[in-house]
Amino acid sequence: MHTNVVSLDTYALCTTLTASSKLQHFNFGKRIHAHVTKSGFFSSVFVASALIHYYSKSINVKDAALVFDEIPDKNTVCANALLSGYSQAGLWIKGVQLLHSLLLRTMPDIESDVFMQSALVQMYGKCGMVEKARLVFKLDGMEIQNETTSDLVLWTSMLGVYGKNGRYKEVIDLYREMLHEGIKPDGII
Repeated sequence: MHTNVVSLDTYALCTTLTASSKLQHFNFGKRIHAHVTKSGFFSSVFVASALIHYYSKSINVKDAALVFDEIPDKNTVCANALLSGYSQAGLWIKGVQLLHSLLLRTMPDIESDVFMQSALVQMYGKCGMVEKARLVFKLDGMEIQNETTSDLVLWTSMLGVYGKNGRYKEVIDLYREMLHEGIKPDGII
């Protein structure tokens, strides 16, 4: 198409990248990537997502992540394409980290959303990433010190992470810390 002086648009580029990944024409896809970069189509979220998908299908997740990092305006389509690549390559931890970083970039004032923080703590806990869960719980090194019901949700989540991951000493230690902070346990805790 391009050699016959037919101009390429985003639709043609996306379709060509999808076909290249299905046919496993990886060198051809690399040339399309170079053309996209030179011609300025990289600013298209659709083309960038197609590039991420192309690299993910070729199990070249490193290049897929590089494309993702270079996209000026990321959206959920781009993130899902990279998540799919991480999943296909068995890089579960990278996928979880991508979800977390996407939330940090897209959610305003996530520090005050205790329920979102609680969900992140639980997500890391279910993945066995207890230290990451603790980092979210600590909120960049500062314990939550308000005596509200929503804070109790976060404490409950962290206690659950320790318990589900067999860290029983940490459960007891955190429970004592919670009492020391003045947080009163409810029936769930």
